[in-house]
Amino acid sequence: MTSAKTTVESVSSGPFERGRFELQSASGAHISFGDSSQPTVDYSSTTYRFGNMLDSPMGNGWVRGNNELLLQFTYGGVFHGAGNGMGIAAVLWRYNFVQPDSRWVPFVQVGVGAMYNDIFDDRPVTSVSHEWELNLEAAVGVRYFLSERWSMNVEADYRHAGFDSVGVAVGLGRHF
Repeated sequence: MTSAKTTVESVSSGPFERGRFELQSASGAHISFGDSSQPTVDYSSTTYRFGNMLDSPMGNGWVRGNNELLLQFTYGGVFHGAGNGMGIAAVLWRYNFVQPDSRWVPFVQVGVGAMYNDIFDDRPVTSVSHEWELNLEAAVGVRYFLSERWSMNVEADYRHAGFDSVGVAVGLGRHF
């Protein structure tokens, strides 16, 4: 009787080497929270990102990883609350926790950008007073590599742009 040996393909640090690129697309939902001065703005979002690996993975242990710079464009359609939608352009810094021979790559990221919206038009709104607002965000997430070039991504984030929201998004990444 012959037994078949199953091996799990792992991902090297190749996709995270300096100068490599990544395209991501993700969709999710955000729920607003805060005091009465902030509008209720619950929205779905679709995000597109282009990332550039700034350095190759370095370090030892669980903190081994690399830095990535991303450009992000997001559209959000309001499904509950003030306004109809928003568009966000942002720059993000991400730290990827890259472990040798692992298909799982957790990350943390922070970013800053601008949000264009029609929420300020929907009165009474007190904290969103302009069509352009500063956008601040922070997220934690993880990639699961389906192959050397494709990953599935899940992340949870916090955004502040005249109102506070938390959300979850799921998407795909292409590494080249």
